[in-house]
Amino acid sequence: MLFNSKKRIQHLIKTIRLIILSLVLVIYMLITLLITLLILLVVSITPLFIYGGAGLGKTHLLHAIGNEMEKNFPEFKIECISSEKFLNEFLASIKPMKNKNDNADEDFQT
Repeated sequence: MLFNSKKRIQHLIKTIRLIILSLVLVIYMLITLLITLLILLVVSITPLFIYGGAGLGKTHLLHAIGNEMEKNFPEFKIECISSEKFLNEFLASIKPMKNKNDNADEDFQT
């Protein structure tokens, strides 16, 4: 009986080791997947901010970047607009959503 009990314990230990190894592999795969998704997310939505004083060449730099993008990625749509035009277009795009929900302001009040 002692031998049988010892054999069961050894089998149980091997089973537990196998389960732990499987869990470690699954966790490793999940971490790898998470890191990959985070990298893709960061690469896909990382904005470019160019800040500096007047006359330092910010516009020239942006035009050079845009020209290279058009040359290397012709399927991309690139448009250089002023901040005023961007703001007007952004607000115009929000307006239909606000009209859809007339009490949108009330939804966000605390």
